Amino acid sequence: MKYYVLILMITILLIFIIDVVLYEVWKPKTKSIVRPAMTYVPLDTIARLKPLWIKRIKFTEGLVNHVYKCPGGYNTIGYGHMVKRGEHFTLITNKQADSILNADYQFCIDNVPPIYNGNAKLAIARFIFGAGIGTFSRIKNELKYNPKVILKYCNINGKVNKTLLKERTLEYNLITNQ
Repeated sequence: MKYYVLILMITILLIFIIDVVLYEVWKPKTKSIVRPAMTYVPLDTIARLKPLWIKRIKFTEGLVNHVYKCPGGYNTIGYGHMVKRGEHFTLITNKQADSILNADYQFCIDNVPPIYNGNAKLAIARFIFGAGIGTFSRIKNELKYNPKVILKYCNINGKVNKTLLKERTLEYNLITNQ
């Protein structure tokens, strides 16, 4: 079991390194029937992989210590945290940004349906973090039968964003075990 966890962690790290260093867009393999990854993965594995996904979010989102408008037009701070009603920020420290990111990502993990485990669960949580819980709620039933639906969510202002396309493609590959 220890080797399985080690191999899984190394695989995630390699995917991250390849993505960062080579900047390649991975094309999903086409299949007539795509099934979500439903293999059993212990909860402690998710706990071990979560920090790698947090690092990935930090890399792709970037840290902004003050409130700004994201491309969607929402007030945002830190690592892509959408400022909610009742929250009042002007400046935050790196430690506060890390704390907010961890809370936001845990919220996303908690909202992934139980049929997904391991990297598939964390990939869907990453999708929720980027696209929002409302978007996920609208597509979650279709996602079970057609994981390619998440590839539609890589546009900013009507144009395909390469970084979002890479993220959605990675998420698709992990959801379908490719």
